[in-house]
Amino acid sequence: MVTEVVTAQERMFDDFYRKLDATYYPLNNNIGWFRKFMEELELEVDHAIIQRQQEHTEEKKA
Repeated sequence: MVTEVVTAQERMFDDFYRKLDATYYPLNNNIGWFRKFMEELELEVDHAIIQRQQEHTEEKKA
């Protein structure tokens, strides 16, 4: 009787962790991709701002 309860509990925890992993890892991968994308976008925006500032100062000098 006790063995059956323990086995059922182990199965329940295995199912729970399997479902948790199936949800967590894809979500974590998407968050990682999104973070990387945002960092790259931020670099592009910073580059564009610097470039426009340089163009603006060159126009004032001319």
